[in-house]
Amino acid sequence: MFTCCFTGHRPDKLPGGYKENTVGCVELKKALFQEVERLASDGYTEFISGGALGVDTWAAEAVLEVKKTHPLIKLTIARPFPSQDSKWPQESKYRFKAFCDAADKVVDVSPEPYAVWKMQIRNQYMVDNSDLVLAIYDGSKGGTGNCVEYAKSKQKQIIIIDPNTLEKTQN
Repeated sequence: MFTCCFTGHRPDKLPGGYKENTVGCVELKKALFQEVERLASDGYTEFISGGALGVDTWAAEAVLEVKKTHPLIKLTIARPFPSQDSKWPQESKYRFKAFCDAADKVVDVSPEPYAVWKMQIRNQYMVDNSDLVLAIYDGSKGGTGNCVEYAKSKQKQIIIIDPNTLEKTQN
């Protein structure tokens, strides 16, 4: 049994931004889905998503889609705190609720209230409970970069997909 967690940028750092029907965004989501499908075929049975907007959302949805053909895989949503979606647009809240409801488990890593630093605690929880980190990462500074650096410090296997070129590298 192997576990993979996801880290990646929010929509404003991704091709297409919040417009998911753009070619760049559609291609990135397809690459993410294909990677989840490959990992499921390679024996990964547990997947952890932080549930945030952007890559985390797409990863959770990809796992749920792959689960249709690999029914033994499990999805855990690791929320930094229970009200993670409180500042989001209504459509994003509905989407978040849908994949949380469909997940096998939802873990609240920290208690309320909202605090930005709790996102990093959530990232550390995901890395600490995974064998592999799948990162959609362009090399820029921020939460995704911090998560990748933490995974390196813990000597985790890391697959990085550049969101702009779709080039895949592995550590």
